[in-house]
Amino acid sequence: MAIQRRTLVHEGPGGPFEGVVAWDDAATAPRPGVLVLPNVLGQKEADNVVAERLAALGYVGFAADVFCQGKRTTRQSPAPA
Repeated sequence: MAIQRRTLVHEGPGGPFEGVVAWDDAATAPRPGVLVLPNVLGQKEADNVVAERLAALGYVGFAADVFCQGKRTTRQSPAPA
């Protein structure tokens, strides 16, 4: 079992979005996918790790970017991204 991870950039409203997909490349059969949505602070490495853990369980995990590529916020920001 070898978990693979790839960043996917796609166009969306307001600019490009960057998500991370993770899968087990040893699996040959079709697998269900699980969408990993970040909290209000935006996509982080922890979300990508969740996608990898799901891949290890036999799913294809996709950690979605909901704020646009490169837009992130912090707890100190007066308004989210």
